[in-house]
Amino acid sequence: MSVTEPAPLHVPGHVKRVGILNRIESTKNKMLDNIDKILSAGGLNLDKEGAQNVVLGIKDEFEKNQTFDQIVVIESDKVENPGLGVFPSALAWSTVNVFAKQII
Repeated sequence: MSVTEPAPLHVPGHVKRVGILNRIESTKNKMLDNIDKILSAGGLNLDKEGAQNVVLGIKDEFEKNQTFDQIVVIESDKVENPGLGVFPSALAWSTVNVFAKQII
């Protein structure tokens, strides 16, 4: 098993609040997601728990930096996520602005 290291993320110095959008939950194909959970050898919630730990790991890295006033994990089921290993599309700026208001 190998781990892919993400690309470095450069945050401008004037940024003091960070929101991490948790897009783990699939909003489509709930039936296929349930079948995938049943057939997964690791257990029913292994993918979800692993993804949640990734989000918390990102938050921890931002906190270690100690240059941000606020770091918030934003949970949302209102953002469409295709699930089953399909990378979600980019969010519209109007959607980003809605989430940004949650951390102001």
